Parts: sequence; structure tokens; C-alpha cells
Amino acid sequence: KSTVPYPAEMSKIRTVRDADHFRDLVASPNLTVFIFSATWCGPCREIADELDRLSLHYHPDVTFAKVDADDNEDILVKCRVAVLPTFMMVRDGVQVGFAVGADMEDLKMELQLHTLP
Repeated sequence: KSTVPYPAEMSKIRTVRDADHFRDLVASPNLTVFIFSATWCGPCREIADELDRLSLHYHPDVTFAKVDADDNEDILVKCRVAVLPTFMMVRDGVQVGFAVGADMEDLKMELQLHTLP
């Protein structure tokens, strides 16, 4: 039997259920990082574990929310998302950051810009 403790949380990434849920998250006063992805997207799958770890690293006031491209096509069109994965950072209804592609270093740099005190 392993003595290594199993982490209580493996990820804090929420799933956007529909357009109303998306609007609620956009309006939040806290930073929300939207992850536009799809189950068939190879690069999205490649960075999934690292995104889970990243979601646990940031302050509880930072929300990570996955938007599935197939389930929420209307949201992708409205946000002009053309490439997966795409990351959009929003606070108080205003887009404050954007990163395209599976480059985790770009995403981390964007996050650092918007999570500094």
C-alpha cells in the first residue's frame, strides 16, 4: 500500500455549462481564465495535465474555466476563437489577456501580468 498522500484536488478547472454560465463568469470581479479547447484537439490534450497543476497553483480568487468548442460553438464565435487551445483572461467583464496555442510559457507570462498585486 502506498504511503504517498493522494492530493485532495487534482484540478480547479470548472466546465462552462452554457452561455449563461459563461456570462456569469465574465462578469466576475475576480480574474477568470477561459480555456477554449476540445476533446479531439491534440495540443489541448497534451497540456491538460499541466493546466490542472497550474489551476492549483494560483490564488483561489483566480478561476479557470474550460469552454468545450463542440458544446459551446456560439461562445467561440462571439469571442472570435479560431485556434485551439486559446486562453482568454477576463476581469469585471473586460478582457485583460489573451494567449493562443499550447505554449504554456506564454500563458504563464500572461497570468503573471494579471495576477500581480
